[in-house]
Amino acid sequence: MIRRGFDFDVFHPISLPQTPGSDIVGQIVVCGADCGDFQEGDRVAALVRTGGNARFISVPVSSLVRIPINVDAAEAVSLVTAYTTAYQTLKRIKQEGSVFSL
Repeated sequence: MIRRGFDFDVFHPISLPQTPGSDIVGQIVVCGADCGDFQEGDRVAALVRTGGNARFISVPVSSLVRIPINVDAAEAVSLVTAYTTAYQTLKRIKQEGSVFSL
């Protein structure tokens, strides 16, 4: 889908060319003007629309989650992905007024 210029959000297509990848774990190399309480050297994870496979990526501070040094990168990304999936599901249920029945 990315090669065709859109991802799962059809109403906001991405422009090509883009670097693929939607999840990242890395270290902050440079902080912008408003980094909140993040600083260079902090280990962080985030979900992004594109660019996750790039060597460097610019990510808004609101998308970052601090990751302790002793947490494996694969575990960190899976936790962020699982959280985002659950959050989006609950948000959609609230917007649509749906109720799950078990």
